[in-house]
Amino acid sequence: MSKRIMLIEIIIVSIVGTLLHFVYDWSGQNTVIGFIGAVNESTWEHLKLLFWPLFVISTYEYFAFYKNRAGFLMSRFVATVIGMLFIAVLFYSVSGIIGKSIDFFNIALYFMAVILTFFLSKIFLKNGFFESKGSNRTALILFLSFAVLFIIFTKRPPSLGIFQVP
Repeated sequence: MSKRIMLIEIIIVSIVGTLLHFVYDWSGQNTVIGFIGAVNESTWEHLKLLFWPLFVISTYEYFAFYKNRAGFLMSRFVATVIGMLFIAVLFYSVSGIIGKSIDFFNIALYFMAVILTFFLSKIFLKNGFFESKGSNRTALILFLSFAVLFIIFTKRPPSLGIFQVP
């Protein structure tokens, strides 16, 4: 993947993710739209802003360009999970230290996570991580499993802090 294509993808994911923050309210709080857009201000709901655009663009890229490239989807999946962990860990660390949530920092954190995800994915792929036979199929199953969890936990969030509105 060229630097130019990666930059375009970073911009697309950043824009789509930003729009997903608002699309649920714009839709009149449509239940189906709520499965992909943030329905509240919980950390879990904000992880959707990174997950869904990356899931869609990664699946498209895989079937359009990288179907024969071992490790592509697994590299992207692992990088996506690390990006989501980056958001959660830094959000809770900084807001815990400061004692409050800072909107500017949270927005910057999202954009940093998008960039981190694409760079890690490129590093993993370039260095041959996750190139085992069947890794792309496994990654697709894992991506789909996360998608199902986002849908289920949107309707029935567990009683854990990450699902609670701060």
